[in-house]
This record gives sequence, structure tokens and C-alpha cells, in this order.
Amino acid sequence: MEKPSKIHFKSSDGLKSDIEKFDDKNYNDMSDTVSIVCLRDAITKVIGAVTGKIYVFYGGNPVNIDVRDKDNLLNKKRAKACCGGKGGEPIFKLAE
Repeated sequence: MEKPSKIHFKSSDGLKSDIEKFDDKNYNDMSDTVSIVCLRDAITKVIGAVTGKIYVFYGGNPVNIDVRDKDNLLNKKRAKACCGGKGGEPIFKLAE
């Protein structure tokens, strides 16, 4: 992340002030996204392991997520169910 630069300005009341200017592309940048689909027929809320962003999936509808969270989501598997149910199946996949 780039170090912020300072902008100096003088307000209408004559007071001088410094404002830190941040490079906008380093904050909330969603330009590097990938579309992911939840394989569960439910509303699923997850927090990105890398970015901490919250993603909400509605059934099979694709959601654009930050590419930095992609690997963690694609590696999530269903836990084994009781009574011989299937387990270890992926929860998310890349949207087609």
C-alpha cells in the first residue's frame, strides 16, 4: 500500500489545513474480482479470509468476490453429515 500524500489547502475562514490523500485504488478495490456460485440452495453469508469482506450468496446466483478470497472459498467443503450422509463436497464453484 502506498504511503498517503498530503494536500495543503486554505479554507474560506483563512485556516490552513493538511489532508492526507490516499490512493483510491488501494481501498475497496473490486477491479480484480471473480464470480463464484454457492452450491447450496440457501442464503449463505461468508467472510473473506484475506480481505475480511462479507459476501452473501442467494442460492445459485453468482457473486463477484475479491480475487484474493477466491482460493479460500473454493476450498471450503461440506462437513460429513450424520447417518451416512455425504460430506467433503465443495460448497462453492467458479461461475460459468
